[in-house]
Amino acid sequence: TSLAELALWEGRPDDALRRLRTAIPLIDFSPEVRLGEMYGLGIRAAADQAELARARRAADDEAIAVETGDTLLAAIRQRHATVLVERPVYGWLSEAWLGWCEAEGTRLHRAADPDAWRSAIAAWAPVTHPAMTAYLHFREAEALLASRGERTAAAAALATARRIADAIGSVP
Repeated sequence: TSLAELALWEGRPDDALRRLRTAIPLIDFSPEVRLGEMYGLGIRAAADQAELARARRAADDEAIAVETGDTLLAAIRQRHATVLVERPVYGWLSEAWLGWCEAEGTRLHRAADPDAWRSAIAAWAPVTHPAMTAYLHFREAEALLASRGERTAAAAALATARRIADAIGSVP
């Protein structure tokens, strides 16, 4: 997971996705709810790949990225449904991972949806994960701008992301 996340931050979504596509089948049998991170990173990597393919006007590459992301999104939805039935005490944490995955799915399909990011932020509220919270606010701002939403709301979301990043010692 850490190597995949590093690859994403270094602008190598193909490497991140390759690592995750290798790792997920090896541990997918586990009921561990925190595996949602791997699915989220995978969908994020697929969304990044789709964005790069669109910029290059590479329709085939975009279609592959979207298909890969959709497969991961379907899998995390199924995992979440299982958690709610078999381990409902962890439903709140599974909801947070799923919320992030659903929001990344909007990026995957080039559907700027600030509400999806706001929902993810709300789902993460009970979880202490400032880096994730900052990331979600950053993406909320991006979605607001892409959907021609309120610039002041986008600036506020970006300021929140920056404040959190500063508090944890992260740098842009």
